[in-house]
Amino acid sequence: MCIRDRYQRRVRGAFRGGMEEESEPMIQTNQEKETVALPVSWTKNDLTACKLYGMLMSPPCRKVMGVLEFYGINFEFVDGKKPGSAYQKIPVLDVGGIQINDSYVMVTALAPILQGEPMTPEEVAIEETTTFGAMLALEEATVNQCCGGGLRGCGWHVGCRMGCKGCCICCAFYTCGPCMGCCVGGKMRAGFQKKCQKMTGSDLQTPLEYSDHYAQLLGDAPYFHGDAVGIVDLSLFGTVILFVEAETDAGMDFLNNPRILEWFQKVAQVSGYQAIGGAMHPLDAPQNVTKTA
Repeated sequence: MCIRDRYQRRVRGAFRGGMEEESEPMIQTNQEKETVALPVSWTKNDLTACKLYGMLMSPPCRKVMGVLEFYGINFEFVDGKKPGSAYQKIPVLDVGGIQINDSYVMVTALAPILQGEPMTPEEVAIEETTTFGAMLALEEATVNQCCGGGLRGCGWHVGCRMGCKGCCICCAFYTCGPCMGCCVGGKMRAGFQKKCQKMTGSDLQTPLEYSDHYAQLLGDAPYFHGDAVGIVDLSLFGTVILFVEAETDAGMDFLNNPRILEWFQKVAQVSGYQAIGGAMHPLDAPQNVTKTA
């Protein structure tokens, strides 16, 4: 039973018990990968009062931001966790009086509204791999990069373009990157391995192995949705982009496959991508690619 059904049962029960007060707005408090079913009658026009809580240096936050921006959904970005929420991870998305937690759930819940139809089982499988496989592999490899180079890259190339708070992050990552990697790297690898097995049923792979896997899934098609960019493309692109902006070894390994590099550049062009702070990305996107979605 999804969260919306549980909520509606509780409200109906309250009215049968003789309550005269109006019911509160439907608020979701789902856990990771727990299904959230938005009203089937909703269109893009119903995605109002959108507020995304998170951090610009968070891969899942950047992923969701990219999806919302591509489909023209107006939203407010709030730096940090959602105050008063029982769910204290990021990102959290408030939309139309509903709270959605976990970037995987956000993508799968919004897909029917944004792209006009639910995700296919194959697309859901790709999104699962992106969120609970490739993203974890990129994060783990970045933290464990030799001499803290990955965290230093995140601080230097990305953090310094995020204003005062970003500059503080830049200094912390650049100065303490090696120590942070040594202190948490091993535990992160073990924790992510366990999470990947739980969520996907598969072992955590390396960024390069995930890149080859995605290349096989693409085949000869320009995008995962065929001839047009779709939500799966945007999700994977948004997941990877932070590591490429930071010029981490993990990000470069992921783009090592020529097929994936070609796909990445096309999505960058079609999506109208701009790096944090409006700076141009170091990887040039190809020309003469038109937006098809």
